[in-house]
Amino acid sequence: SLLRIALFRLLTHQKDKAQSTHNTNQNNFNANQNKQQKNMITTELLDALLSPGAAIANGEPSPRQQAESHYQSIPLLERVKGLFHLLNQMYQHSSSNDEARKMLACVLIRRDAASLGGGGNRLSQTSSSSPEASLLQEMASPFLSMFLDSSGKENEKFRRMIGHCIAEFCLSLTLLSSSAGDEMMKGILNGVGPGCAAADPTSLQLLEYLAARSPLSFCRSGTPEGIVSLFTSAISSLQNPCTDARYVKCVEALLGAVCEVGNSFETSEKAISKNKGGNVNELLFLLQVQANSTTDAKGCVNPQSNAASLGRTCLPLLLDMILKITPSNSDELLSRCMEHLSHA
Repeated sequence: SLLRIALFRLLTHQKDKAQSTHNTNQNNFNANQNKQQKNMITTELLDALLSPGAAIANGEPSPRQQAESHYQSIPLLERVKGLFHLLNQMYQHSSSNDEARKMLACVLIRRDAASLGGGGNRLSQTSSSSPEASLLQEMASPFLSMFLDSSGKENEKFRRMIGHCIAEFCLSLTLLSSSAGDEMMKGILNGVGPGCAAADPTSLQLLEYLAARSPLSFCRSGTPEGIVSLFTSAISSLQNPCTDARYVKCVEALLGAVCEVGNSFETSEKAISKNKGGNVNELLFLLQVQANSTTDAKGCVNPQSNAASLGRTCLPLLLDMILKITPSNSDELLSRCMEHLSHA
């Protein structure tokens, strides 16, 4: 009798323990599910972020204000991953209803990508396999594919926004790991090279963004000879002047890219010479200060530098092309081109 009672109690205890374990696992699963749902980036969230921002009559937060609070509560990595996957999904199944959503997703990704790199506040490099670096590397190829594949079916504004994101990825990854940043930059330059050589204005604008946002990685990843070759090919493709709006846009984009790449060459070379043996982040900081300087970085180009060689090769041809464009376009075009040259 005592043996039966002991056996019954043992079996009951094991059953209760198994049930308790099951309940705990179920609760953990439910909690994870709720957390995943809470951290999800959805089209409904983007729509709310796009809605009017004024508070409703009784003083309660508007849907947009609530959406902004919810968005900021999502951890940075989860936000970027969610936006990335949602943008990919919208791009693959594109509809007119998604245009504003895609543009907003690009704006948010670009802003948060800067934070993935630490916003320039990191004192030392991290591993290229860190979560932030891995996410930036994961996004680069799909974004480049969207940029290249969308030339025939998407508007230029969307391509430009994708280009801004790509340039931000390169900068942030360089801040995290200079070697990984250089590898990403090489891949982007290889991908966008044919478009630049064909004088595609949006591809040339991406080249300008890359040189402006991450000049050190740009100069280490693309040889001066290769970059000059891209520009001379683009100039050759525009040898028959006309008043066509696209032709004018190509010439302007080409001039903007040449000027920015020249700036990139010059500021990088000067910063490297002043910071021999320093770490990458110190060099990047020096580059930023030098790029904004009106005394050191401007007006004193070394005639033997890569920037000077680029200018001698490309600028006379470009200026000649601009002057050959008929007067109906010349005033506005010359004004915009002078703006590019004033920053060179």
